[in-house]
Amino acid sequence: AVHPRIALLVNTMFEIADDLFHFLITFGFIFVMMGAWAFWMFGETVPECNSIASAMYMQVKMLAGDFSAMDAQGSPMFFVPYCLIFMLLVFLILMNFFLAIVVDGFMTAKAAVKDNEGELSFPV
Repeated sequence: AVHPRIALLVNTMFEIADDLFHFLITFGFIFVMMGAWAFWMFGETVPECNSIASAMYMQVKMLAGDFSAMDAQGSPMFFVPYCLIFMLLVFLILMNFFLAIVVDGFMTAKAAVKDNEGELSFPV
Protein backbone atom coordinates (compact mmCIF):
# COMPACT_ATOMS: atom_id res chain seq x y z
CA ALA A 1 0.00 0.00 0.00
CA VAL A 2 1.01 3.62 -0.46
CA HIS A 3 0.87 4.48 3.22
CA PRO A 4 0.97 2.28 6.33
CA ARG A 5 -2.44 3.55 7.43
CA ILE A 6 -3.93 2.40 4.14
CA ALA A 7 -2.09 -0.89 4.65
CA LEU A 8 -3.88 -1.18 8.00
CA LEU A 9 -7.23 -1.06 6.22
CA VAL A 10 -6.15 -3.59 3.61
CA ASN A 11 -4.63 -5.90 6.22
CA THR A 12 -7.81 -5.69 8.27
CA MET A 13 -9.83 -6.82 5.25
CA PHE A 14 -7.45 -9.75 4.72
CA GLU A 15 -7.64 -10.67 8.41
CA ILE A 16 -11.45 -10.75 8.51
CA ALA A 17 -12.03 -12.37 5.10
CA ASP A 18 -12.51 -15.92 6.41
CA ASP A 19 -14.63 -14.93 9.41
CA LEU A 20 -16.63 -12.51 7.27
CA PHE A 21 -17.36 -15.27 4.75
CA HIS A 22 -18.70 -17.54 7.50
CA PHE A 23 -20.65 -14.66 9.02
CA LEU A 24 -22.31 -13.95 5.66
CA ILE A 25 -23.30 -17.62 5.33
CA THR A 26 -24.86 -17.53 8.80
CA PHE A 27 -26.52 -14.16 8.19
CA GLY A 28 -27.91 -15.31 4.83
CA PHE A 29 -29.26 -18.54 6.28
CA ILE A 30 -31.00 -16.79 9.19
CA PHE A 31 -32.29 -14.01 6.92
CA VAL A 32 -33.78 -16.44 4.38
CA MET A 33 -35.26 -18.66 7.10
CA MET A 34 -36.88 -15.65 8.79
CA GLY A 35 -38.30 -14.60 5.40
CA ALA A 36 -39.68 -18.11 4.82
CA TRP A 37 -41.12 -18.08 8.34
CA ALA A 38 -42.83 -14.73 7.69
CA PHE A 39 -44.26 -16.04 4.40
CA TRP A 40 -45.48 -19.23 6.06
CA MET A 41 -47.10 -17.49 9.03
CA PHE A 42 -48.35 -14.24 7.51
CA GLY A 43 -48.45 -14.78 3.74
CA GLU A 44 -52.22 -14.59 3.45
CA THR A 45 -52.86 -11.79 5.93
CA VAL A 46 -49.95 -9.35 5.59
CA PRO A 47 -49.50 -8.01 2.03
CA GLU A 48 -45.74 -7.53 2.50
CA CYS A 49 -45.36 -11.28 3.12
CA ASN A 50 -47.24 -12.70 0.11
CA SER A 51 -44.02 -14.31 -1.20
CA ILE A 52 -40.67 -15.21 0.29
CA ALA A 53 -38.96 -12.53 -1.79
CA SER A 54 -41.37 -9.82 -0.65
CA ALA A 55 -41.02 -10.99 2.97
CA MET A 56 -37.24 -10.67 2.69
CA TYR A 57 -37.66 -7.22 1.14
CA MET A 58 -39.83 -6.31 4.15
CA GLN A 59 -36.99 -7.52 6.39
CA VAL A 60 -34.48 -5.33 4.53
CA LYS A 61 -36.79 -2.37 5.09
CA MET A 62 -37.05 -3.29 8.77
CA LEU A 63 -33.24 -3.32 9.04
CA ALA A 64 -33.28 0.19 7.54
CA GLY A 65 -35.85 1.31 10.14
CA ASP A 66 -39.05 1.17 8.08
CA PHE A 67 -41.68 -0.63 10.17
CA SER A 68 -44.65 0.33 8.01
CA ALA A 69 -45.63 -3.35 7.66
CA MET A 70 -46.53 -3.39 11.36
CA ASP A 71 -49.10 -0.64 10.76
CA ALA A 72 -51.15 -2.71 8.30
CA GLN A 73 -54.78 -3.18 9.23
CA GLY A 74 -55.71 -6.70 10.22
CA SER A 75 -52.18 -7.91 10.83
CA PRO A 76 -52.15 -11.05 12.97
CA MET A 77 -51.31 -10.85 16.64
CA PHE A 78 -48.04 -12.75 16.19
CA PHE A 79 -46.69 -10.30 13.63
CA VAL A 80 -45.34 -7.85 16.21
CA PRO A 81 -43.49 -10.61 18.14
CA TYR A 82 -42.07 -11.83 14.81
CA CYS A 83 -40.74 -8.34 14.08
CA LEU A 84 -39.24 -8.10 17.57
CA ILE A 85 -37.58 -11.52 17.24
CA PHE A 86 -36.21 -10.54 13.84
CA MET A 87 -34.77 -7.28 15.15
CA LEU A 88 -33.32 -8.95 18.24
CA LEU A 89 -31.77 -11.84 16.33
CA VAL A 90 -30.61 -10.12 13.16
CA PHE A 91 -29.98 -6.54 14.11
CA LEU A 92 -28.76 -6.72 17.68
CA ILE A 93 -27.04 -10.12 17.85
CA LEU A 94 -25.70 -10.58 14.32
CA MET A 95 -24.60 -6.98 13.95
CA ASN A 96 -22.66 -7.31 17.20
CA PHE A 97 -21.00 -10.44 15.78
CA PHE A 98 -20.08 -8.44 12.69
CA LEU A 99 -18.60 -5.64 14.77
CA ALA A 100 -16.63 -8.15 16.86
CA ILE A 101 -15.18 -9.68 13.70
CA VAL A 102 -14.13 -6.29 12.34
CA VAL A 103 -12.67 -5.04 15.62
CA ASP A 104 -10.73 -8.28 16.18
CA GLY A 105 -9.31 -8.13 12.65
CA PHE A 106 -8.40 -4.48 13.12
CA MET A 107 -6.59 -5.16 16.37
CA THR A 108 -4.63 -8.01 14.78
CA ALA A 109 -3.69 -5.88 11.78
CA LYS A 110 -2.80 -2.93 13.99
CA ALA A 111 -0.46 -5.06 16.09
CA ALA A 112 1.34 -6.11 12.89
CA VAL A 113 1.76 -2.49 11.69
CA LYS A 114 2.49 -0.98 15.11
CA ASP A 115 6.28 -0.75 14.85
CA ASN A 116 6.44 -0.13 11.12
CA GLU A 117 9.38 2.09 10.21
CA GLY A 118 7.52 3.58 7.24
CA GLU A 119 4.81 4.94 9.55
CA LEU A 120 7.38 6.76 11.67
CA SER A 121 9.34 8.23 8.75
CA PHE A 122 6.49 9.42 6.55
CA PRO A 123 6.65 13.22 6.05
CA VAL A 124 3.61 15.08 7.32
